[in-house]
Amino acid sequence: SNVGNWAQGEIDRRVKNGNVVMIPESQYLKWFKELPRAKQDQLVDSWGPPPGKVQLYTNAKGEKFITIPKLVFGNVLLAPNPDWGYLQNSKMLYSNTMLPPSHQYYAFYCWFQKVYQPHVGFSIFNNLELMEHKFAGPAKTDWLGMMTGNYPNIHIGNIMAGLAFKEIMSDLPITYLVGIVPSSLNPNLNELRLKIKQLNDQIVPELKEALKKGIYTETKKINLEKELSVNLETVLFDDLLAAISKYLYKVDVGNMPNGTHTLGEVPEGKVRIEMVKAMLGPEFLAAVTPLLKDTKSDDAEAINNFLIDVLTNNVAPATAQKSHLKKEDDGINKFLLTAQDYQQRIEESKKEITHYLDAFEGKYVTPSSTDDPVRNPNVLPTGKNPYSFDPATAPTQEAWEIAKQMGDEMIRQYRVKNNAYPRKVGFVLWSSEIYKNRGVLEAQILYLMGTKPVWDSKSNVVGVEIIPKEELKRPRIDVVATTSGDYRDMFQDKAALIEEAVTLIANLDESENYVRTNSLLYIEQLKKVGRTEEDAKRISNIRVFSPALGTYATSLQNVTKANDTWKNDTALSDLYINRMGHAYGSKTVGDFERSYFVNNLQSVDAAAFSRSSNIYGLLDASPEPAAFFGGLQMAVRNSNGGKNIDMFINNLRNTKGATLETLENFYNNEMQSRAFNPKWIKAMMDNSYSGAHYM
Repeated sequence: SNVGNWAQGEIDRRVKNGNVVMIPESQYLKWFKELPRAKQDQLVDSWGPPPGKVQLYTNAKGEKFITIPKLVFGNVLLAPNPDWGYLQNSKMLYSNTMLPPSHQYYAFYCWFQKVYQPHVGFSIFNNLELMEHKFAGPAKTDWLGMMTGNYPNIHIGNIMAGLAFKEIMSDLPITYLVGIVPSSLNPNLNELRLKIKQLNDQIVPELKEALKKGIYTETKKINLEKELSVNLETVLFDDLLAAISKYLYKVDVGNMPNGTHTLGEVPEGKVRIEMVKAMLGPEFLAAVTPLLKDTKSDDAEAINNFLIDVLTNNVAPATAQKSHLKKEDDGINKFLLTAQDYQQRIEESKKEITHYLDAFEGKYVTPSSTDDPVRNPNVLPTGKNPYSFDPATAPTQEAWEIAKQMGDEMIRQYRVKNNAYPRKVGFVLWSSEIYKNRGVLEAQILYLMGTKPVWDSKSNVVGVEIIPKEELKRPRIDVVATTSGDYRDMFQDKAALIEEAVTLIANLDESENYVRTNSLLYIEQLKKVGRTEEDAKRISNIRVFSPALGTYATSLQNVTKANDTWKNDTALSDLYINRMGHAYGSKTVGDFERSYFVNNLQSVDAAAFSRSSNIYGLLDASPEPAAFFGGLQMAVRNSNGGKNIDMFINNLRNTKGATLETLENFYNNEMQSRAFNPKWIKAMMDNSYSGAHYM
């Protein structure tokens, strides 16, 4: 691993043990001077004169060396991704522009290309794609092109990602399997469900009353009042029972990753049965549960036993139905045949390493779509070269239908709570989400404003049109969208599409048109700070903001760890605004419009984000959801005088049943099904340090 400047003793120890590559200062200076003058200036301005301070070793003679940690196994070199250095430089940590690599970072790739001279680069993780680059592919004049070299790069990409490495770095990502199983209820919630089942089966009045009291007590004991939105002192028991049942269903039908992954290993035994069950979806559970013969066991256990007979014991589907069900059913038979297909796909994923070795030898690697196997089982078997979709088709017509439901439900929930329509809604747009849901949030943005996509005969989106007021039957709600850097690079056409919709509605003079109201206000605000009339009108219709070109994140995920550099969250929201205050539209590409961004944030009433993955939730593996979505909420609150806004999650994990949930409910469900769930904890602990990363 890399070592910070504060651990000089560890660097000295590694040098003594020979576990580092040592690049003499003189050698690095030669590589440094080969850079164009502008690149040299960038490095010096950001990190000081060469060789910098990151992982620097000075011997007894005063000679300086840049060190690179390494492990060598014959012809295989293992090295950590080089240290970008921003955690050791507060100026760079708070920068809102493109950061060049540190001297150590650049030195690593110079050494890798010119001294080590690999036949192939193989990465599990790197952040090269965050370096300065063109929108697609590296160029010899940018930092990415200078460091990727002329050797093939192969990247371990999970079945939902890796596309950024292909489009930006020209890498070959190859997919790997992540086992997904039903999360089930944790012991506390399972105890509550057991009491409800006993209540339903009980006929003795005195015992029924005792069970009711037990349900009240258990609900209070595990602090479910807030999550159920009930007051245990006043709620009627039937209403409490309905709320608990609904809550338990939502938690129980969720899915979770079953630990981490080792290449070439696939789920076996009970875990495989549960993964197949998750892939069959809630439709299978709804169809088979009423037909079960075994009413003594838990339904989940009885269904597992049914699938074990078919998938493990190789019992014919018709025979298995006779043993486990009250009657044979053609629909169930189709499910079982599908289950056998899913099992075969999982089994074939054992060939992952073979496909990686094929890539090393320059052989053909079969392409595959990208998603998780519960949403799209066709991503299995893994060990494939993932491809994206045609972005010109997003939002798709299917995404539009879901978006209308999400938009209407958001308005309904907001009105119930606030007795008013939201006047402006903020959104966070991510590339990994649009890959999977094909533009639900983008379509929701258009719908809230009272516009809809226009598709041509090939299903490409070619523009937007106005939904008439008499059809819309509600106010036109304004929007603002923030995006990740990857999204900005790959989907700039969506920023232009949103601007087109805003322009249409801003020019529509009708009542309850919050888009027009805000655009007119923005024009006046912009003119007051010296912008021309023409410039103000152009800017006033932009609603998409993202980091500066060449930068990709809010940086909150780094700064929050450096808590000696800030005293309150105002400093954090200022960083967020500085990082995210770059405007994007049809003719605007990355202009820094900080004050205009703040003007947009001040009037936000609600915000939405989406989760389409059964593998990753809000907290799994990456701090980015919290940085982008939480950062938006914090920036709005610190811009509007301290008012909290309503936060929503479009839960798009089930392709046949999208739901809109409050952030609080979604987060609580995730904690119950994962972080507080012994099943999830054990699966992660079984994977040692890798599982600890997720925990």
